[in-house]
Amino acid sequence: MAEFLDMARSAHVYFDLTRDKLSVRAVDPIWQIWTPVRHLLDEIGTSRIEAYLRSTAKPS
Repeated sequence: MAEFLDMARSAHVYFDLTRDKLSVRAVDPIWQIWTPVRHLLDEIGTSRIEAYLRSTAKPS
């Protein structure tokens, strides 16, 4: 999962937990990298990404 999130970051696409929900933001995305990221996102699913972010989140 970490590799997927690194790949997304390289495309300027960020996954975060905001107000206890998964959010995705793209800041001037690199579309050539976004295409494979989107394909992997469909395969992985948002629930797995959310679970990973929750398990690695630092307590506040």
